[in-house]
Amino acid sequence: MQRISNPITALTLSCLLGMFSPAFAQDEATPEPSPMEQAGALYAKGDWVGAAKIYRSVTEAEPNNGAAFFGLGRSLYDSRQVDPALAAFEKAGQLGFQPGLTVLYLARGHAAKGDDEKALDWLAKAAQVGPSIYQSIITTEEFRRFQDNETFQAIVAAVKPCNSPAYHLLDFWVGSWDVSSADGSQKAGKNTIAKILDGCAIIENWVGVSGSEGKSLFYFSDTEQTWKQVWMTDSQAIKEKHMIARADSGALRFQGEVRQGDGSRLLDRTTLSPLDENRVHQLIEQSRDGGETWQPTFSAVYTRVGSDG
Repeated sequence: MQRISNPITALTLSCLLGMFSPAFAQDEATPEPSPMEQAGALYAKGDWVGAAKIYRSVTEAEPNNGAAFFGLGRSLYDSRQVDPALAAFEKAGQLGFQPGLTVLYLARGHAAKGDDEKALDWLAKAAQVGPSIYQSIITTEEFRRFQDNETFQAIVAAVKPCNSPAYHLLDFWVGSWDVSSADGSQKAGKNTIAKILDGCAIIENWVGVSGSEGKSLFYFSDTEQTWKQVWMTDSQAIKEKHMIARADSGALRFQGEVRQGDGSRLLDRTTLSPLDENRVHQLIEQSRDGGETWQPTFSAVYTRVGSDG
């Protein structure tokens, strides 16, 4: 009788035998860490001297390696070798490695040496990076003694998030207000407008004379370069608007769509107009014909609480 081999069994046996062959008996070789990886590992362990030694060897072999010069600078700085650290940071900067971070370390180094003028000069250059460097500036130990320095304060203000002129467009409305009809004949309610999240957003807290409540969150969209509003009441009325116009007087107009119960939509807009430092006029209008005509639904004057009106 002719014997027929089982191809599956043969394949399985071949694989099993292969597992015991020299090629399979050894684990795959783990790649040797690069010098940069070795230096980074030593730095992470706090072995700054050892890290500096390796970073230096990399800079000698690769004189255009900005990351190596920066790593060398950090390692030297943390091991209190400030002058050679500054030289390394300057070289990293010349090679274009993370300019903002490199310049920040140069400012730190000069501050550590007590050279305040150079420290503030470098810090001003670091500020050109923008808001992303704000936390690093205000939390760096070497800069704490500059808290009362006018130059330092100006630098901090320049990089503070949510501090550009656009974020101050609604400042005239911030405060606590008594709200009455435009002709002053009826009280409408009270409203408190407050900045939150360190000036990055504004919250509105409305209480009508009937006790009804509503809240708005206003926030500035950097990507769209405009203010947006989300309004909701305790009766589940919801509106979403965005700023569409600003007058020379400082008046702002927000507009959005409101969905009706029948599925149709109407336009809804709010115009906030500063009358003086203690009064603001608010006009809310709606349009059912796509903006051809508008009908007022709310017209009121805000009077700052505690003012003479």
